[in-house]
Amino acid sequence: LRRPSGGPLVFVIDHVTATGGAVAATLTLELRELDRAQEAEPNDRAATANVLAVGTDPLTGVIAAPAGGVEDRDLYRFEASAGRSYAIDVLRMGGAASDVDPTVSAWRSAEGSARLVRENPLAFADESPRRGDIDARLVVAARRAGTMYVEVRDARNVVAERAGLPPTAGGPVHRYTVFVSEVSATVPIDLGGLAKGWL
Repeated sequence: LRRPSGGPLVFVIDHVTATGGAVAATLTLELRELDRAQEAEPNDRAATANVLAVGTDPLTGVIAAPAGGVEDRDLYRFEASAGRSYAIDVLRMGGAASDVDPTVSAWRSAEGSARLVRENPLAFADESPRRGDIDARLVVAARRAGTMYVEVRDARNVVAERAGLPPTAGGPVHRYTVFVSEVSATVPIDLGGLAKGWL
């Protein structure tokens, strides 16, 4: 069951009847919130990327602590339709309780190769226009149908990589949620304060 936005859930339990009248019955009703779907490691390669279904509930993930000088990158995939636009949101899970500073980027498989290439030079974001610099939102327009890959990293590891330094960010409290939704084709791309553009 999914609770309607802003509305209550109403349960109606009817009695059971049989020949000769009502039958007494003892009923137990238990209602609890289901755990969110979680990422499955390893998911740092195209072959092991976790599946994201467009328009469904978020997946939860964790940027683990770097191991042996290698950062944890989480890779997801979803099926895109040509000419459609998609919003990819990565939110800190639990607000201030999470230490992650997420970035998100969109990738495709290179033609005739298993190598991934950036979907567009603009397809990277480390901020959200709605939530500031603690979450990331990216809007991409699919130029062709097929699998699109979503990579989630910690922004501090991106900065370290650019500076030629080892990664430092990650750990059990670096938690986030990621989800994909279809949006209007005229939504601007947020590029984390670096620039803004359109696909």
